[in-house]
Amino acid sequence: MKKIAIAGFGTVGGGIAHLLRDNQKVLAGNAGENISLGAILVRSKKADSEFAHLMTTDFTTIEKDEDICLVAEAIGVSASYLTALFQKHMELSPGEYIRRIKLGRS
Repeated sequence: MKKIAIAGFGTVGGGIAHLLRDNQKVLAGNAGENISLGAILVRSKKADSEFAHLMTTDFTTIEKDEDICLVAEAIGVSASYLTALFQKHMELSPGEYIRRIKLGRS
């Protein structure tokens, strides 16, 4: 199992968290192993969030967690950069990924 941490929990970081939670089977199939969210670095914890138990304000918590293999920076990242990064790692565009997910649900 691979664990991913997210730096930031705004629109992009929250979207990544939901994507990881809602699409575990698809991601595992593409990656060849289970992928889960291990931590979220935030400026301040949001107690009312469903991801509150994963939130930390201290990066060393993430740094010292040997199970976390990737930190996704979701702070001030441009859409074009995120699209290129997504396409590089998933080998398909975000739009095609979303279409596949929707087709799988119907």
